Amino acid sequence: CSRDWSSDVCSSDLEAPPGVAPAAGGGAPWIDLDRACETMVYGADRRQLGLIELTPGWRMSDVLNDDHRVLLSRVAILPHAGGLPGRAQEISLPRDDVFLVHLGGPRGDRELYRTTLRTPLGMRLGSYRVRGFHHTLPGAASLTVWPRERVMVPLTDAWIEYPMRARRVRVHVPVIAVNRLLVDWLTLAPDDEFD
Repeated sequence: CSRDWSSDVCSSDLEAPPGVAPAAGGGAPWIDLDRACETMVYGADRRQLGLIELTPGWRMSDVLNDDHRVLLSRVAILPHAGGLPGRAQEISLPRDDVFLVHLGGPRGDRELYRTTLRTPLGMRLGSYRVRGFHHTLPGAASLTVWPRERVMVPLTDAWIEYPMRARRVRVHVPVIAVNRLLVDWLTLAPDDEFD
């Protein structure tokens, strides 16, 4: 699946991250590339750009919420503090260590779509600041519903801000999943900027 989100890295990082020799043997032969989708996973001090295999008929958010681990293949590991990026054929991350994930791939069955209300939320997760729209059924308040959401909660039209070396970087992403359990604080954020 092709990426439709902006980032400071691109899919070429999967093949040869700067300063890192390609792994012997090429790609991971055990991943079905027809069902794989490129994604960015944010940990406490690094990002991991790789492929996640989607179960047929499932959205990426379903895959993330179904398992306690996030399995990535053909991974570029990009530390926030600097240094050379790393590379791995496959990594398995405990979902409890995953702060955010760029969502992509199929959107699910259109017949199951429901009308929702968009509420702008701002939040902090460790060193990350995030703003995006949380979708709820009419009559439900986002701040009331949030504690009962699944672990990985989708936000649309989002931005993520994080430290990168000596500066802060802001990335705009059409859809992300936020690990609800790692949110330090949450607020309504009608403006693009919030504290």
